[in-house]
Amino acid sequence: MQGQHRPSCAKRWREHATAEQWAVERTVDAIHGCCGVSRLRAHRLARGWTLGTAVAEFRACAPRRA
Repeated sequence: MQGQHRPSCAKRWREHATAEQWAVERTVDAIHGCCGVSRLRAHRLARGWTLGTAVAEFRACAPRRA
């Protein structure tokens, strides 16, 4: 595949995956394979997260520094 697809392509995959009750990992694989994005971005798109939401989720998981 050449180039990246538009975010609407990932949205269609996410909607299909939700309807079919796919695991997040399967949705990530589909988005990564079809849309030409990194696995990290595919994880974000599979969840429907904005960049800001992804950062907030990461910070919530990261240990606090003193």
